[in-house]
Amino acid sequence: MKEVIKNKTAQWLSESFDQQSNPELQKWIENKKWKIIMKAFSADLSFGTGGLRAILGPGTANINHFTIGKATQALVNYLRLSFPEEKIKIAIAYDSRKNSLLFAQHAAKIISCNGHVAYLFPDRVPVGMLSYFIRNRQCKAGIMITASHNPKEYSGLKVFWNDGAEVTSPHDLGIAGEMKNIVHPEQIVLNEEECFCRIKYVPDEYENTYIRDMTSLNFISREKNKKLNIVYSPLHGNGWEFVPDALQNAGFKKVTIVKEQEKPDVDFATVDGYPNPERPEAFRLALKTARRINADVVFLTDPDCDRVGLAYKDQNKQFQILNGNQTAALLFDFILSKQSSFSGKDFIIKSVVTTDLIKAIADHHNIECRETLTGFKNIASILREEEVQPSGGQFMGAAEESMSFMLTDKVRDKEAVSAIVAIAEMAWSLKQRKETLGEYLHILYRKYGYYFESTLSINISHTGQVSLNQVIESLRTKPPLHLMQIPIHFIDDYKHKIRVHLNTGKIEVLDVFYADMLCFHIDNGKIFIRPSGTEPKIKCYIMLKENLYDDIETAELVCRKYVRMISLALRIMCFPKVL
Repeated sequence: MKEVIKNKTAQWLSESFDQQSNPELQKWIENKKWKIIMKAFSADLSFGTGGLRAILGPGTANINHFTIGKATQALVNYLRLSFPEEKIKIAIAYDSRKNSLLFAQHAAKIISCNGHVAYLFPDRVPVGMLSYFIRNRQCKAGIMITASHNPKEYSGLKVFWNDGAEVTSPHDLGIAGEMKNIVHPEQIVLNEEECFCRIKYVPDEYENTYIRDMTSLNFISREKNKKLNIVYSPLHGNGWEFVPDALQNAGFKKVTIVKEQEKPDVDFATVDGYPNPERPEAFRLALKTARRINADVVFLTDPDCDRVGLAYKDQNKQFQILNGNQTAALLFDFILSKQSSFSGKDFIIKSVVTTDLIKAIADHHNIECRETLTGFKNIASILREEEVQPSGGQFMGAAEESMSFMLTDKVRDKEAVSAIVAIAEMAWSLKQRKETLGEYLHILYRKYGYYFESTLSINISHTGQVSLNQVIESLRTKPPLHLMQIPIHFIDDYKHKIRVHLNTGKIEVLDVFYADMLCFHIDNGKIFIRPSGTEPKIKCYIMLKENLYDDIETAELVCRKYVRMISLALRIMCFPKVL
């Protein structure tokens, strides 16, 4: 083991970095887990996209009391620079993962010892409620202790700004800079004798007002007893009370919670330690319950209750799982069709890698569809700009392909409670017409064309010295003319904001947002390619459209064939030695 790592581990054990994790580090040393120790101490965990996320455990590269403390102190330091002479209030929430409550309390103590007010939620709440509270109580920032839908081994810290949205530039860079300057526990202000004096618990009344506002969408009917049989699982997470209460408030009285997944479990044992509602495996127990009680729809949420999983019973009494693109298209068509009129300036928002079926639906209703880079912080930025320079239009909702939605501007992050209520309202409305969600989706396909999306992650960690940037730059400077036999007509370069026509070499200037991303345009669709911000992977989003309006099965077969060809070509381009 390198000398510098030995010194780091010795310092960690001898000083007050994180007493709680010392026994685990001692076990690693006793069992000679040198690779694990090297990884835990080889780098300092940095403030990245919206905060921190890493494995739980001792070490400067992991999530523990020291790294949570560093990030909290860095946030406090930056807030003082950003809001001099102003009262600083910070709200803190947490999910159901291991140590989340302890980390939240630790952050609250640090904020209090720095002389500021820390609003700590007394129990687990959805991340949307944290955003809602920040906006309502004029907090300067918020902290969510969560690793969202990641495996059980992970934890993290997300930071929200005073508008209730996840921090963006320049604030994320400012916090990151402050965090780099903190290298020792002595730089974290923490006095156990004084640490509780400015900690306040969030009043219970906010739960009621939050549920009321999440269910007061203008397309939700006031019917008191809607005949829809619903199964819901929080996957051991924060939606356990909020989703059933919101559904009840919206008139859905028949809600069955999956008992095995109702209570917190730090191991997430019923989903093999991976509480992601997008994974088909996560539906196992919920579908078992749904078949037993003859349910109409099934909903799942992840630990911080910001993503949705959805399954419905088809005309053959079989349950089908819908993905994020399909659900978003259905939901926006339903919402827009419920409006009596539009101003001509109203708008919806989607990420560029979310299905273009949404744009076709918006065009049909004469609604603007604004696009942005992946991440609800970017969607929130559009709303922030709208507040500064109003267009006069109404925000009608936002969606991403990752089963994530924002249906009200009273929150500024993805929010599952209102999304589930809205989807339930749609399913109930269809049931009254004796239609299913699948039949409704086929109506959209026949009207607008068949849209098919697929994602591909290409791991390049085995390529030695080849970096993500090198792969992307190679595609940018020496772009392919074909993907197998499929010709590429032009490439959009979001980094340089240009479009390059491959046949003629003509270059056009694009009015798009900045991103290290390429988009290959082919006859029947486009492929977005970008480096991952957290892993050694190239992320590819394949988005196709076939105009076989009536023959949907053939359209799907054609698209799947294209996806196989494109995926193989992309793997060869990004990693020539391994297919």
